[in-house]
Amino acid sequence: RPDGQVIDVMKNFAPIYGDWNTKKGQYNWQKLVTCAAYYQYDWGSEKAHGALADTKATLYCFKKMNQLPV
Repeated sequence: RPDGQVIDVMKNFAPIYGDWNTKKGQYNWQKLVTCAAYYQYDWGSEKAHGALADTKATLYCFKKMNQLPV
């Protein structure tokens, strides 16, 4: 990543979703499909777990979390 910034969408989504883990003292990370459903992402004819489909869903979720146009 010499010129870029790494953003972990699931790390950022965990407190938004709010599933607190008392044992670990932190929010549980969620699956991409959970995040996508939370933001009402439409998979269309694509299915989760394909590289391109997951990339599109991740970008959509990132934009929704940051209130950017999708």
